[in-house]
Parts: sequence; structure tokens; C-alpha cells
Amino acid sequence: MIQQQTVNVILQWIEENLEKDIYLEDITVLSGYSRRHIQSLFKNYVDMTIGAYIRQRKLCRAALLLHLTNLSIIDIAIRLNFDSQQSFSREFKKLFGRSPGQYRNSPEWDLTYLRAPHLVNKRDIPKFELCHLQDQFYRGYQFAYEVGLLNDIYPDMSTFRLDGIKENLNKHQNDIYLVSDFVASQSKSGAICVTTNIGIKTDSEQLMPDAKSFHSEAGLYAHFHFEGEWNTYAELSNHIYLEELPARGLKRRAGGDIEHIHYDGTIITDTKHWITCDYFIPIE
Repeated sequence: MIQQQTVNVILQWIEENLEKDIYLEDITVLSGYSRRHIQSLFKNYVDMTIGAYIRQRKLCRAALLLHLTNLSIIDIAIRLNFDSQQSFSREFKKLFGRSPGQYRNSPEWDLTYLRAPHLVNKRDIPKFELCHLQDQFYRGYQFAYEVGLLNDIYPDMSTFRLDGIKENLNKHQNDIYLVSDFVASQSKSGAICVTTNIGIKTDSEQLMPDAKSFHSEAGLYAHFHFEGEWNTYAELSNHIYLEELPARGLKRRAGGDIEHIHYDGTIITDTKHWITCDYFIPIE
């Protein structure tokens, strides 16, 4: 148990310091073990050497920055402390099979080689299936917000977003739907702009005043079924993108993520309320 806790502390510390120079000596001091022992202990739990794990985590962070922000390739290389843009590009291509520029400019988001921070204690896996959805229209409204990229290993969703979901469930006492997309922020370096349409199906009798129509497109989707507390649901999107999609070698195509939030007949008052959601991500 103590050894497992030690490895978890090291993993957390590595994640918090990815944008700094990380030396093995710092990790040995942090762990309290000898250099040889901590190397052996880490490899036993993570199945990688410390150096290889740090390199993988830096490159995966780079992949997120490339796809989700407007930071230049040289800025990303510098930010993650690579010796040069050339060495960064070389290492990136070894892991992802394409150059940073090719990865950024690809119309789909290939998540095959993206890896989440290692967790010694694995989390529950949501139910998964591939499915085809038809075009669906809704009535509701749109809101947008910006979030920093990976403030923590699994950053919470915007409180504003969760409040909107709870407000709509309580108001309409019906299932609600969110269709969301994200792009690099044009105003904040390293941030993401999330645009969400929230509403109810057009065949519902309860429509919002001054509501606008929006729709989700037909096509192939990765479907994840979630049941749990609100504070756990706040981590769902990151968990799916960083763990579930890469593990299945899926590529995200253009289009909006769809969240179908089920109304359970009760008024929501706090974040410990139980939530049931079907989450759909457009894939090739």
C-alpha cells in the first residue's frame, strides 16, 4: 500500500511538472528511495521506465496543445522543454506517426496513440457501443465559455455549465440534450472555447421562450452510458477523450458531442444528485 501511494505521488508530481525540466534526482528525493529502487518500483507499477513515461506524457500533452490551442509548434516545444523544435518533431512523429504540423492540420482527431496519465487505481469503465444516429432537431439556446487546457489531471467542467444543466432539468422536467463543439480560443493562449447548445427535442410540448433550433447530425457515434453523481459526471468528458477513445483506437470526426441527460422526476438541489447520461461522440 505504501509503495502504491508512493508511485501515485510521483505520477501526480510528474503531471504537475510536465512543463518544467524533470530530473530523476528530484523524483528520488520526493520518494525517499534510492535511484535504483524507485526505478524498479515505478516500472513494476507503470510498466515503463520513468524517463520513457515522462517523454510519453510530454508528447501527449503536446498533442492536446496542437489540436486544442493556437500555440505555435515552436512555442509548444519550448513550453515542454524540448531541446529544439527539430527534436520535438522527431520524437512526436515516433509516437504519433505523423509530424506535429500534420497532426494539427488533420481534419479528424486521431486519438490512437494519445495516453492519459497513468492511474494505479483504475476508474470504472462506462458502458460502450458503436451506434448510428439519425438527424435530430431541438429547441433551446446556446452558451459559450473558455477553459484552460488541463489545469489538473481531470479538471472539473465549468460550474456555469453544470448549473445550466440542472436549471433546464428542473424547469422542463423532461430529458434535455446538449450538443457541444470546441475550438482553440482566439483570445487566450492555451485555452479552449466550448460552444454548447442546450434544449429539448422539438416534439416536446414544453419549449423555452425565445428558443432557437439546433440539431445533431446523422452518422456513426461512440456511445457511452454513464450513471453516477454530478461531481463524477464532471470528469466524464476528459475520461472518455483521454482513456476510452485512445484505448479503442478511434478517430473523432467533425461534429458536435451529444449529451442526453435523463430526467428522473426529481428536483436537483446539489452536486450529489444522481445523474444518468448517454454521451455520444462523432467518429469515423
